[in-house]
Amino acid sequence: MSQAYTLAINELYKALGLDQPNEVEEVISLQVGEMVCHLTEHPADSLLMFSSLGAVTDFDVSLLLNNNMFSQELQKPEVAIDETSGNVILWNRQPLLNAYGQSLYRQLELLSQACDRLTGVESANTALAAEASSETQSQSEFSPTSFRV
Repeated sequence: MSQAYTLAINELYKALGLDQPNEVEEVISLQVGEMVCHLTEHPADSLLMFSSLGAVTDFDVSLLLNNNMFSQELQKPEVAIDETSGNVILWNRQPLLNAYGQSLYRQLELLSQACDRLTGVESANTALAAEASSETQSQSEFSPTSFRV
């Protein structure tokens, strides 16, 4: 674990209005609403954020793949499937060299919004099987006050 990782974690906590951690562990977990986000340095000199969204069988695979389309957003979350558990993993990363309070906040915000969107789509697909729905997707409830460490 590098000094840059420790500094980035402290910067993120500051940006979120959280007390600085007494000790920065190799993997940090934050809860944002229903999502648990894990943070670690992987690969070296990069801050990786990831969250498990549940079993791949609970999702429309085409919607998951659409999430992985090209984007101008460098921290855009990507979707993968964990080969051991079969769970959908949502992840993004940024170089620690460029990591500062607002960029870290933005990285976590993008992950939270993608989680809300993908799990909201999952719920909507389940509801559509029973009846047609014209409701729009809900906005992300990303807020620094919703964090638990």
